[in-house]
Amino acid sequence: MNIEDFNGFLKFKDEIYPFSFKDNEVTIHPYSIDKWNEFRAEWFHFDFGKKNKWLDKIVLEGITDKKKAVYFYVTDNPKYCYGYYTYIVEFMYISDINPETDEVYDIKGIRFKGSEINYLYNVRDYIKQDFETKNDIFDRFNMELKSKKDNDFGKFRWHNYSIAIKGSFSWKKENDTYDPIKINALLVLELSRTSSNLKELIELILIQKKVLYFSCYRKNITFNEIDTYTYERNARKKVGNFYIFDSEITPEEPRKVLKHIIDFKNVGSNVSELYKLEIKKKLYTTHICANYRERHIYTPARILSIVIAFEHYFKIIYPTCLISSSDYEAVRKDTITFLDEKIKESSGSIRKKYKGMKNSVSKLGESYGQHLKYALEENYDILEPFIRYFYKVKNPKQILKACSDRVNTIRNSMAHGNLDIKYKPINTNDIHLIEILLYSMVLKVSQISSEKIQQEIKRIFDISI
Repeated sequence: MNIEDFNGFLKFKDEIYPFSFKDNEVTIHPYSIDKWNEFRAEWFHFDFGKKNKWLDKIVLEGITDKKKAVYFYVTDNPKYCYGYYTYIVEFMYISDINPETDEVYDIKGIRFKGSEINYLYNVRDYIKQDFETKNDIFDRFNMELKSKKDNDFGKFRWHNYSIAIKGSFSWKKENDTYDPIKINALLVLELSRTSSNLKELIELILIQKKVLYFSCYRKNITFNEIDTYTYERNARKKVGNFYIFDSEITPEEPRKVLKHIIDFKNVGSNVSELYKLEIKKKLYTTHICANYRERHIYTPARILSIVIAFEHYFKIIYPTCLISSSDYEAVRKDTITFLDEKIKESSGSIRKKYKGMKNSVSKLGESYGQHLKYALEENYDILEPFIRYFYKVKNPKQILKACSDRVNTIRNSMAHGNLDIKYKPINTNDIHLIEILLYSMVLKVSQISSEKIQQEIKRIFDISI
């Protein structure tokens, strides 16, 4: 997110200082030679031991040269050079000041605008076009905006708020000859009541980022704008802007890449289930690639991350699943009972060893391959056409056990430090199938129909069947 450089004043160490903002950094300037000398002297008394401790997150509050309130969210670890403190800004919020209260406006909702959001749902639904041509030349052209009613994508609970997820749009008339009107989709998170807690609202923004990671299956999501609004006389009033600074993100350029995203209008109010999973820290995104290109590269590290992602989701989605036979469970129960008796009879190091043995036996269970086979069978109605497509087989069910066994071998080899595994094309198909399985598991638990899940998998992974 880009913003022009600006200046202003902020509160620092219980005093007011001039500041300058440039290249995602805020620099605090001493306001006099005496203060400059004082800042320089602080260098010799700097607490270097602080670097071995957890660093605090702090907020620097100020006012810009355009008389807007500004909040810099930084880590308390400034660069210090010749009497100037410079902080790297992670988040920033700039807000109008309410002339009646001389305070910033409370926030009712947050609106997100960006390239990916334009593909979450079709903004054309809001536009009506009518034209005629003569001799390949426009003879008449009319365009009008249709219903302004927002799309409803469900609700979720968060910090004692009810958050409504909405799809909307914005338009702006320009004087540019080649781009006279700009129309953008908006993803809106509206709170059940207003909030002034900016730290919590930043948390809400990060939740939205994680949901988009999952929706796009890549992490280089870009927001062109994140604005906030309140209501005045039953109308939305824009009051401020959030900025997220991440220099490592490179946006995707080709439009065809941007289209590989979950269609919110197709999923409907079930979209809210993704937010609920993320709030519970159950929407796993560690294995998701940084960009679209990396999605097609299967390195050992990436394969391992996908394998781990399945273990995470299996525990969440099938927490009570028992695959082992009743005889196996009976033997394990008897063994634990026996070890419990030995623990009571023993003491010292012998008792400690029996406890360790009991802990190991308690954790014994089904293999990774058994879990994978179970999940593949549970999602077979969704995966069947994709298995047929990848493996070119007439009977897709025969792939389930073979795939599970192969991935189980890879997983165990990696767990025991054998990273010299020779991958074959069939192994790549296995890993790709697990990626699709992960989406099937999450969307299925979100109560989305099998047909719609197949549509979203085709769109996300660019599969033409």
